[in-house]
Amino acid sequence: MSLLESSLVAGNTQVAAIRVDWSKWRQFFRSMQENPLLERILASVEGQEGGSVTSDWRLMIESAAPKDREPIITAAVREVIGSVLRVKPDSLRNDQPLTDLGLDSLMGVEIENSLEAAIGVALPPTSLMRARTIGQIASLIAAT
Repeated sequence: MSLLESSLVAGNTQVAAIRVDWSKWRQFFRSMQENPLLERILASVEGQEGGSVTSDWRLMIESAAPKDREPIITAAVREVIGSVLRVKPDSLRNDQPLTDLGLDSLMGVEIENSLEAAIGVALPPTSLMRARTIGQIASLIAAT
């Protein structure tokens, strides 16, 4: 009601009130974050969330010795891919082609965004199509 009242008082002719999970929105629409209005919204949301939070996977990777990082990255990749494909991560093999599991281009974008959020590494857009297995994706990330 307060949104309606403030819109009527302001004399707005068109108004929309929606609930948005801004952290998810930011994850999937990275290119639109340069918009001045959205910058203000995202900055205020970050303040409410207590600042940026580093994921558990990222903390584990950063705290591991260099030689121990790839298995941790592989586990993170397996978890993300399992979540996107809606399969148990333990059922995925490192050498199994993801196309055999039904991976399409939209799922690829979701995997890339989720990996960036979980690990903090932004993969080039076409890298997921070149790296066709979990093991290849993990190796690609470990090399960055």
